[in-house]
Amino acid sequence: MWAVALAMFLAPVAHAAPLVREFTLGMSGQGRPIQVIQVGDGPRKLVVVGDTHGAPEANTYRL
Repeated sequence: MWAVALAMFLAPVAHAAPLVREFTLGMSGQGRPIQVIQVGDGPRKLVVVGDTHGAPEANTYRL
């Protein structure tokens, strides 16, 4: 699923590849990688957190 989402995101900005970077930030408590897509290098920072649960999770709003 992650690969499909990443491909859909990166396809329109393929010409700007140097400004788009994917990396692993760390590991979850269950040992899964926490993936990051960084776009650009400007002074403004925006963090978008997603999860697969239908309700607010304690670990989401604390970020």
